[in-house]
Amino acid sequence: MSGQLCFEDFSVGDRVRTPARTITEADIALFAALAGDPGGTFASGLHALALSLGLLFLAGERGLPRSTIALWGVERVRFAAPARAGDTVQVDAEVTQTTRVDAKRGLIAMTQRMTNQRGEEIVTHTIKILAARRTAIDGATHG
Repeated sequence: MSGQLCFEDFSVGDRVRTPARTITEADIALFAALAGDPGGTFASGLHALALSLGLLFLAGERGLPRSTIALWGVERVRFAAPARAGDTVQVDAEVTQTTRVDAKRGLIAMTQRMTNQRGEEIVTHTIKILAARRTAIDGATHG
C-alpha cells in the first residue's frame, strides 16, 4: 500500500483547516496585473478564490491529496467580502460528498469557507477533486 491518501481515505464530514496566510499589497497588485485589472476591483474575488484553493496545498494530504488527478470543478461560489492587504486568511473545508467514478477514480466534493482574522467570511465555494482510488495506486506500484 502506498503512503499517499486516495479517494477511499476521505469520508463525508471529514474536516481540515488550512494554515493561515497574510495577504500583502504586492499580492493584490500582482494578481490584478495578471488578471488584466489595473484597478484591482474584478481581481479581488478571483484572488480570494485562487488563494483559498492554494491554501489547500499548504494543508497537505488532507487538503489536496497527492493522488489528485485533476480539479474537476468549482461550484456555488459566493463572494461575501473583499480580501484586503493585511488580512490574514484561513480556509475551513469539509468533505460533503464522495462519488466513485470508475474502478480507478473517485470524486471528492469539499465545501470551503475562507475567513479573515476577524472571522468575517470572504468566499465560500465547493470544489470537486478527481482522485485516484487505492486499487489504481496499489496496482501501479505493485504491477
